Amino acid sequence: MYKKNQNRQITLKDFNQPLGLKLNPENKWIKKAAMIPWYDIEEEYADLFPSGCGMPAKPLRMALGALLIQKKYDYSDRELVEQIQENPYYQYFIGLPGFQLEQPFAPSLLVEFGAKLDLSVENGLGRIEKIPFEAYNESEVLIPAIENYYKRNGHYPERVLADKIYRNRVNLAYCKEHGIRLAGPALGRPGKDTVIDKHTEYIDSVDRIEVERKFGLSKHSHGLGLIMTKREDTTRSSIVLSIISMNLDSLLRLSLFQKLILIFSRYNCCYFLCESIG
Repeated sequence: MYKKNQNRQITLKDFNQPLGLKLNPENKWIKKAAMIPWYDIEEEYADLFPSGCGMPAKPLRMALGALLIQKKYDYSDRELVEQIQENPYYQYFIGLPGFQLEQPFAPSLLVEFGAKLDLSVENGLGRIEKIPFEAYNESEVLIPAIENYYKRNGHYPERVLADKIYRNRVNLAYCKEHGIRLAGPALGRPGKDTVIDKHTEYIDSVDRIEVERKFGLSKHSHGLGLIMTKREDTTRSSIVLSIISMNLDSLLRLSLFQKLILIFSRYNCCYFLCESIG
């Protein structure tokens, strides 16, 4: 069962701080907490517990917040609980009503696993397109990913930067039909009279590094390279948490001016890559 609105924390002022403790509102975990629509997510989370019987599940903010902290620093379950127990900013982030010395929950055991991930980058933020556990043709993910872009933005991107495997005839024809430039060399041998735009190639090459950087960042700083779950559903959750953690850090680093630049520039571009993880 699940009970909503457990120990609901509205603002930093609602967090009970012992005498002598004053949390800094500029702390990154305070800012991250304000970025997440906890109550909207809780509505979906509560539906996973239809039964009115049994022990109540942990609050959504506690569960999701703790996992995001763990992803950020690659804590083991036991280390995670110890760190939250000692850090008032972590306790605020996971929605506790005030600082406490008791453990908020008991640690659990992790096991190792691996998977594949299709990731796109739009406006500086990573978006998961597919998390497959079976063999598949990676090039088939490109068109659905572009259609998802269209649904979000109301228009197609001007260009798409993707691995060579995505530049097959089907994808090239689709992009041509929708006025999208699928960056990269043409299929087959270049003709004698082929003109290569070196400047455009250079810009594409530099921008293409963005999605590679996102993969590297998520692996080394947000636990994507250390997936330790065994079941398919928990592995998917772990991957999603890594990307959310990475995006929160990206948003935290961006000023309002930088966000506007990302939204209204970058040539309406979508970056796309598939890579093995774990």
